[in-house]
Amino acid sequence: MQDALVLRGATISGPRGMLQTPEITVGGGLYLGHRFSCTGMVNLCGASIGASVELRDATLTGPGAETGQYALHLGCARIGGDIQAERGLVVQGPVTLADTFVRGSVVLKGARLNFSSGTVLLAARTHIGGDLDCRTDSLHREPSTCATPASAGRSCSKPPN
Repeated sequence: MQDALVLRGATISGPRGMLQTPEITVGGGLYLGHRFSCTGMVNLCGASIGASVELRDATLTGPGAETGQYALHLGCARIGGDIQAERGLVVQGPVTLADTFVRGSVVLKGARLNFSSGTVLLAARTHIGGDLDCRTDSLHREPSTCATPASAGRSCSKPPN
């Protein structure tokens, strides 16, 4: 796809309601915010996005707790801008950014990531050119867990009260 992919405000639901776009190439940005809603996995594994990925005010409800069942799968992706997932993003299920290259920053400030059965955010071997900002009290697990890459050099754990 040469330009941006805009799904703002779209709702994807149904018995197997998933957004399956592995290895998609988008020359511009990917816009899934502004009340975008998906029940099932948003699969962007191996995607190449030329600009930013926007997830503001989106609701993602993952398919379950089985291995490989992510609410958002952005593993092995290349993002030419930022991942903007702050302010109003609500995710029920795990998120993976493992082995992903992000030229800009990853901003999760104010996002609510919930997953009671394991690690809520996987970011092993992820390269982030800018900042990793997940200063939030809303990474929910007992105890709250966020697995981040050592190379990012930034903290992604629940801040002390």
